[in-house]
Amino acid sequence: MPELPVSVRVALWVSAAWRTGRATSSVWSSALADLDAVGGDVDVIDHWHSVGERALLVALPRSGDQSGLPACPPTSRLAAVDAGEALLAPGIGGLLVPTITRFGPEGQASSPDHGWRVDWRAHPADPVPVHVVTAIDLGTVRRSLAEGVLAATEALQASGGPAVPHRAPPQRGASSRWALPDGIPAPVLELLLRAAAIESACAEALASPADGLTADRTRGREAALRTLRDRAEDCLESCTNLAVAVLAGWRPA
Repeated sequence: MPELPVSVRVALWVSAAWRTGRATSSVWSSALADLDAVGGDVDVIDHWHSVGERALLVALPRSGDQSGLPACPPTSRLAAVDAGEALLAPGIGGLLVPTITRFGPEGQASSPDHGWRVDWRAHPADPVPVHVVTAIDLGTVRRSLAEGVLAATEALQASGGPAVPHRAPPQRGASSRWALPDGIPAPVLELLLRAAAIESACAEALASPADGLTADRTRGREAALRTLRDRAEDCLESCTNLAVAVLAGWRPA
């Protein structure tokens, strides 16, 4: 399964390609190198570009916070929240929501015919004013994540359970599942990868049993991990859209 949300990678790669005049089709192998097939309403991206769209934004909504989503019908909002991510067409409006599934014959988990695919579904939504994105302040986003890490560390220590596993921000190699395009300012890229690493580590910790803890301490540990994961996702969303704003030429690097 991909570690960095597919919507994050596609938003960055497509926005970078459009800035340099590359065709959208040329970036799929870079943006989704860890997936075996892409389907659904993917042609909507080219349609958006043909009618004037110059960049794609990303939203990482969850049941308790959909602030990153534009105004949209309930069905659009529900689809995005269920997926936990969506691509946004800021100029003309619209969402693309991914669904990732595994394919292949049943009962043969190691078969070479198995793989992962992403299917995109288009949904209506309002445009996103560019000033909403260009107003993102990197210092404020960085502080919010640092405060979240500190609060989670204190809460986890109080629970008596294990801390969040350390995971170093990944390298941006072309063969990496985290590979990202050139042109992202270094401070934005560094914070984006740090947020992604923290989110991934929290998800891993939440999936691991907290052996030896009381029920109350287990609940406290899980609450701290979820809060930090949410803070990391907010940071990842902001950093992605800030990077897109630079790639699109909406604000200086």
